[in-house]
Amino acid sequence: MSSENETNLSVGGYIYVSADSGVTWTPRDSARFWNYTASSSDGTKLVATADQIYTSTDSGATWTARETSRTWSGVASSSDGSRLVAVVSSGQIYLSMDSGVTWTPRENDRGWSGVASSSDGIKLLAAVFNGQIYTAGVSTISRSTVGVGGYLLGEQFATLELQYAGNGLFVPISHEGIFVPY
Repeated sequence: MSSENETNLSVGGYIYVSADSGVTWTPRDSARFWNYTASSSDGTKLVATADQIYTSTDSGATWTARETSRTWSGVASSSDGSRLVAVVSSGQIYLSMDSGVTWTPRENDRGWSGVASSSDGIKLLAAVFNGQIYTAGVSTISRSTVGVGGYLLGEQFATLELQYAGNGLFVPISHEGIFVPY
């Protein structure tokens, strides 16, 4: 994995970070044998697999276990680290729209061998071992009209309650389902 500014990189089965493009390295959490890693473009949000999926929001200083133990065979991240995708070698594709806090299984069981994501996390590519390459958009996620402050992504039937705070600013009050400001 590599962030846009190369402050976080992985080497071998352990995770190390570098603040100087690889001149020096600092080990981060070597208690597990890490398999697959991905990073936000600024290097602060990391996702990695070992026995489970783990996420970090502080460049790997601390890690939180997220998804249960499976035979993970790949993980990818959007550039802001909010939209993640992971694949299981004899299982499904798992999506997260909230930086890895929750995961939703998608697609049929296959022998997934790897996965990639576009920078916005909407276009995905997954490969099957000795098989085909599948491409998809996150079809259950729709985007609002782009405005001055960005846009919202949400799944079908998600609800969002906004309160107008004045001066063109809306503040989320509550929500059901997945929605992501972008």
